[in-house]
Amino acid sequence: MRFNSIPINAFWVSVCLLVGCYAFTIYAGLYNGELYRLLLKEDGPLENAATLFTLAAAILFAVTYFKYKPNSSYFFILLALLLLFVFFEEISWGQRLFGIETPETFKRLNAQGEINLHNYEPIYKYVNGVVYVGLDLFLIGLPLLIFISKDLHGFLLKLGIPIPSPATAFLTFLNYLLFTYFIEGFLRHHGSLGAGEINYGEIFETGLELTLLFFAYECLYRGLSWIESDF
Repeated sequence: MRFNSIPINAFWVSVCLLVGCYAFTIYAGLYNGELYRLLLKEDGPLENAATLFTLAAAILFAVTYFKYKPNSSYFFILLALLLLFVFFEEISWGQRLFGIETPETFKRLNAQGEINLHNYEPIYKYVNGVVYVGLDLFLIGLPLLIFISKDLHGFLLKLGIPIPSPATAFLTFLNYLLFTYFIEGFLRHHGSLGAGEINYGEIFETGLELTLLFFAYECLYRGLSWIESDF
């Protein structure tokens, strides 16, 4: 079993950014409630960072597709289009940017009264859960499963599915760990800053989008897999 190179410097930069985001947010919550609310508010710094990470990841997946043509996987383009869709959803398709009035239909059915689908009233409470579980299974589950089954690695390569490396799985798990044991525990003791005032899930989404950006860069750097095809 031989390993393709992974962008180790980009990994450590991503780890530092991730830990730094959590540390700074906790610091703000402890010592500066106004800054804390600013960081986690709608269209605040963390949400804007997550949106930019999403766009950058979409671009990198598209570039990866063209880099490895004619043998490139169509999954790279699919991931690029999905993330581009998420990007436009996050900015409500330019509504706030261009000052577009929300149609009455969206005002009634959208939890935020904006032009997007992921806040559609009947389903928005379940969308994040489905997305998070799906990404966890993909980003953490696949690197683990290919150690269990050698045939699975070859099968995924035949399908053209890009395989996350242990570095990507670690970033995903670290984001979940930090959010669960630091942010949720922190808010239990500082509920007045979080309850009903801000969406503290923004920091989790920022970490997740940062992980996807690292994964996109990783794919650009080494192609479909971090393990050579003679596994």
